[in-house]
Amino acid sequence: MYIVWCIGVIDRKFDMADYVLRKDNDIWLIGMHIPELPASRIPTKGDVIRLFFYLKDGPMKHEKHVSFNGAVADRVVLEIQQQWAKTGIEIQRKDKVKAKILDLYDNYRTLQKKKGCKSNETKEKLFTEELSHYFFIAHQDAEAKIATDRLRTHKMKTEDLEFLSAVRDEKMCLWVQKTRSTPKKWHVKSKGPRPT
Repeated sequence: MYIVWCIGVIDRKFDMADYVLRKDNDIWLIGMHIPELPASRIPTKGDVIRLFFYLKDGPMKHEKHVSFNGAVADRVVLEIQQQWAKTGIEIQRKDKVKAKILDLYDNYRTLQKKKGCKSNETKEKLFTEELSHYFFIAHQDAEAKIATDRLRTHKMKTEDLEFLSAVRDEKMCLWVQKTRSTPKKWHVKSKGPRPT
């Protein structure tokens, strides 16, 4: 119990458990921002937007750019490209990935402007559900390019095609260290919810 004092006189009593306090780095609909993408899996849309806000409100806050959000999106693209480079699957061009990030941010800003409206509640719910989906940036011809790649062995081709279909089907794909007991570079976990 906390007692609020007003010039030596008890003004009122209140219990701090009755109040939900927002943390300084908690973002509406998104949650806590993150300083880097998770190293153990493909990033989700939520991971991407959280990293975007971390860079926007943190390290890049005082930088001067003609297109500030574009510069932040460029940094996020580099992080995403590093994660997808682990897959060995060809990804989309940088400008297309950047446009996807800025579109995600614009969708968030549109929802934020109509915050509190009854008509906006379903859109907010759909947006928060969308944040758990993978940020899929594989090239549209990735399957064909994998199948025709002459440098990949048959085993590598099937493994990469299975991985690509697992990510498209929204199955949770975790990175594992290649050892004798786990010859694959990733593992599909079919049971349980995906981490957000």
